[in-house]
Amino acid sequence: MRYLRLLSWVAGAAWAIEPAKAQVILDVLVSRATGAARADDDDVIWRMSEAAERRRDEPREGIAVVPVTGVISPRVHDVEGLSTGGGMSAEDFAAAMRQLAADPAVKGAVLDIDSPGGNVLGVPEAVGAIRDFQAAGKPVSAVAYHWAASAAYWLASAADDELVVTPSGEVGSIGVYVYHEDISKRLDMLGVKPTLIKAGANKAEGHPAFPLGEEAAAHVQARVDDYYAMFVKDVAKGRGVPAATVRESFGGGRMVGAQAAVSLGMADRVGSLAETVKRMQRKAGRPARAASASVDLRRRRLAVI
Repeated sequence: MRYLRLLSWVAGAAWAIEPAKAQVILDVLVSRATGAARADDDDVIWRMSEAAERRRDEPREGIAVVPVTGVISPRVHDVEGLSTGGGMSAEDFAAAMRQLAADPAVKGAVLDIDSPGGNVLGVPEAVGAIRDFQAAGKPVSAVAYHWAASAAYWLASAADDELVVTPSGEVGSIGVYVYHEDISKRLDMLGVKPTLIKAGANKAEGHPAFPLGEEAAAHVQARVDDYYAMFVKDVAKGRGVPAATVRESFGGGRMVGAQAAVSLGMADRVGSLAETVKRMQRKAGRPARAASASVDLRRRRLAVI
């Protein structure tokens, strides 16, 4: 029942992620929990984030290029044993930004983003780390190369220099949800009867092995609303618009193409990662001590050369 416990955690958490991507994870966990897993499921959960294995470009003088790739999750390295692919730890990202802020060789940062979003836990703190970096007098640009969805857009919107989208890129999916799947009938068919021994009237409410009650649903909705308010507030602050604009005009939970994103104020321009880095280098004045910041958030390693 290890996967039933993990399914309970995933299904009970608040997510700022593209639903289609989350469904891949949930489908695998449900099949594992009910004993119907396929042999190749280990390769599926994170495969939607192939970008986690992608390019490692040439050195950037004075500018840190920080990857935001794959599913964003708290302490993602603790659950990577489920798969062979990649995700990103919100805590590791925040630690990397703070380390870069303290390094005099680093004059600015470009967030290289290709992510469907992820769990909301740790994301507001990661946004705080971006703002701490900026408070140290170091600008941040973000590039949706090619996807900055949901929690990834939450991070991107904190960039104070510019938010860029590649011509074929998309941004948005501003919203939060909790998914509950009642698998009790499926378990009955398999002859599995789970029992919860608990203390506390509301403890374990929302467990996928049982139907979701009205009171539990109302409580979950309240938590979703709280996280959504945090999301909207941070985006509004980062983009310099009223919260109502974010709620009503920034896609309403949909992804938005590059040109439309610029027209709506969700992004500043359409461009590429390379030209964004060069623009920031010019602003930094190409310092005499050239530095290349290599950040590997999957392995929790940071080196400034």
